[in-house]
Amino acid sequence: MTVNASSPVDALTMRATTARLLADDAGPFSPSELDTLTLTLKGYLQLLIPEVEQAAAQPPDHDPTMTVPVACAVVAVAEARRKLDIPLRPGASAASAYARRLARSVDRLLTGLESLGGAQP
Repeated sequence: MTVNASSPVDALTMRATTARLLADDAGPFSPSELDTLTLTLKGYLQLLIPEVEQAAAQPPDHDPTMTVPVACAVVAVAEARRKLDIPLRPGASAASAYARRLARSVDRLLTGLESLGGAQP
């Protein structure tokens, strides 16, 4: 599932990455693997934020029923920006929790993009 030909968003890959962290049987991850996942998720957020902002600014056909999905997308963008600004605390447990928070933000942004018609199966 990708957004469109000109978009850098690969929703399938992003969802697969987040699923690794959010699965009930996830982890434990090595410090190196956790660092890689965290950097990857940060990159996903940096790609998704402008895509979701653009989709929220131009809902499909300016449909008034899109008010709730637009509001949810705007909140998801704000949350993702806050999470990108949070400094990583030391320790494996804190690093794992931080990566899971980023993964949940990626999922929320993807859901917001899909609900606004930005992602297509």
